[in-house]
Amino acid sequence: MNILIVRSAMMFVMGAGIYLADSQISDGQQAKPQPTPDDEVTIVYAGNPSDKEREYSKEYKRINNPDNTRRKLTELSQLGKARFPGKEVGTGGGISDVPDLGQFPKTGIEFLSKLSCQSDTIVIGSFDNKKAHLTDDDAWVYTEYDFAVSKILKDNTQPGMISLKTPIELTRSGGLINLDGTPIRVNDSAYPPLDAHKQYLLFLRFIPSAGGFMPADVTSEFAKDGDKFRSLSRYRLPLDLLGDLDAKQFLDQVSAAVSAQCIQELPIRN
Repeated sequence: MNILIVRSAMMFVMGAGIYLADSQISDGQQAKPQPTPDDEVTIVYAGNPSDKEREYSKEYKRINNPDNTRRKLTELSQLGKARFPGKEVGTGGGISDVPDLGQFPKTGIEFLSKLSCQSDTIVIGSFDNKKAHLTDDDAWVYTEYDFAVSKILKDNTQPGMISLKTPIELTRSGGLINLDGTPIRVNDSAYPPLDAHKQYLLFLRFIPSAGGFMPADVTSEFAKDGDKFRSLSRYRLPLDLLGDLDAKQFLDQVSAAVSAQCIQELPIRN
């Protein structure tokens, strides 16, 4: 798949099928995300995906299009041209599969321990560059980030896979593409867009066939702001993980979680 990244300020159109920039809510009654003036739009072409794109597509189809009923983005592109020429159109999904925690953890350390047990690696870092990809069924988009790691808290991957010198390949659900001349934004409400240069602590799982990483689940991302961390999750969390978290105390909790014994392997949650 040939890819070119351009920067453009765009009007926003989005919907459960398709909807307009000035709509306050979508047909599905979900608040629309706001575009930023410097959104990176990746020009993509349907067909002929790379081997790596096929491998990531397996993961994102399993999460976002398991029954193969989602509308093709090629169709949405043509619909956008006909109904809203020159404007950005889009589609979205509700929050991905609800995590199966069994008995809900009562404390932050218990929660983080379970999250650590299902993660291959835990890192802190940031990104400068990103680009979006179309899945090989033409029905979803994921974004690839060049994620520069500044600290490694856990690493169960192949030796040398994670380095402080070389960015890792991180992919997340959703993104902004230009397909057949139509800008299309795909929004997964479980994974809000990350901000360039901002620091994040991420619990990740490794995808060996693709050589990259995905979030361990929808509760596995924390943004750093000064001396505080805050979860990006829209799911229920233990009370002591809500709101702004003291960075030192939170990192101590994560370190303790990594050191805790994993009693059993939990199913991957997305």
